[in-house]
Amino acid sequence: MCGGEWSDGGVAEVTGVEVAWRGEQWCWSQRGRVSRAAVESPERGRHELVRAGGASKGIGTRAAEQQRRRARATSSELREGMCRAARGRGLGLKFGSRGWGLVARQMRGKEALLNALSALCTSCHETISALNPDAPSAILSLVSSACTKKAQKYREAAFCCLEQVIEAFNNPEFFNMVFPSLLEMGKSLAPTKSGQISSASDDKADEPGSSPAALHDKILSCVTACIHVASIRDILEQQKDFIDFYLFSLSPSFSWTVKMSVFSSTKELCSKLHSSANNLQESSTHTSITAFVHELFYTLTPELLKSLRTVKIGQVHIAAAECLLALTNQYTASPPAQWTELSFMTELLDLCEVEKSEQAKSLLKKSYDILHRLKEDIKP
Repeated sequence: MCGGEWSDGGVAEVTGVEVAWRGEQWCWSQRGRVSRAAVESPERGRHELVRAGGASKGIGTRAAEQQRRRARATSSELREGMCRAARGRGLGLKFGSRGWGLVARQMRGKEALLNALSALCTSCHETISALNPDAPSAILSLVSSACTKKAQKYREAAFCCLEQVIEAFNNPEFFNMVFPSLLEMGKSLAPTKSGQISSASDDKADEPGSSPAALHDKILSCVTACIHVASIRDILEQQKDFIDFYLFSLSPSFSWTVKMSVFSSTKELCSKLHSSANNLQESSTHTSITAFVHELFYTLTPELLKSLRTVKIGQVHIAAAECLLALTNQYTASPPAQWTELSFMTELLDLCEVEKSEQAKSLLKKSYDILHRLKEDIKP
């Protein structure tokens, strides 16, 4: 049970309404007790759930049937989403005024619960929020707690679920609720190969799932989801943490897959800053956005170029070049009042000449040309 455990006697409390998939139909119950044997036996489960919904509180058959009809009417979207996620897995959904959770017929493979939960939130986020406005925050807290477990496979599933939950509910408040803990968990992970730089030969060794780099990769995906839902003011308050975390993640001791996630996250951040700068009228906030963009550009560009030098994987070069172009476009959209010589311009030109990927070469050349034109426009 996600959000609860079986008692020593093999009995689980049912609070509110339980919607569970039993064979080929859904069953509902009001407050009562459901045995573990009932969960494992569809036939027994049907009778016990009905009994828990009616007889346990002295409710007649007609009243129990009315309760089930109301549950069916108010939960049709939930049932549809849960059916898609749970069919064939023996999973169910329990929800009520005080809480809710997922029920599994077999208490094995707990990752399946997280996968079902993420599918449910993606499909039915509006209904979940309407039934209980506090449910999204409760779900976020539950999944965030799962991200701290020691078992790596379960933890990876938890981070994947967290990313989906953040994106599904699209709640700006989620940023401050999980972003600090994501940074803390990310920085607590040891690099996969201390002091060793990724190369083409590392391709198989560094595949996701083979090391803590897989967890770091998923943490970065959650950070990217947080950027998407956050308010610009919350992002600006955390700008130093963003830069520090990206620099940490671009360390040579992390695998190339982590670098790919950093590039993707940086592009999402650039997009957020760009849209916010265009939509906001407050001059003070606009000034803060410009300062953040400049700091990102000055700090991350040398690290991007270093990745191009050291990682010999074509897709990394393309992603790094795309990220550099996004940073360059943001920088030139709000250029400095006075031109400051960029120490990496010579290296950027050299990389344009030696780059083997035509796509990456084209992107790098675009960045160089944009910066060169900006220099000519600003310099007196």
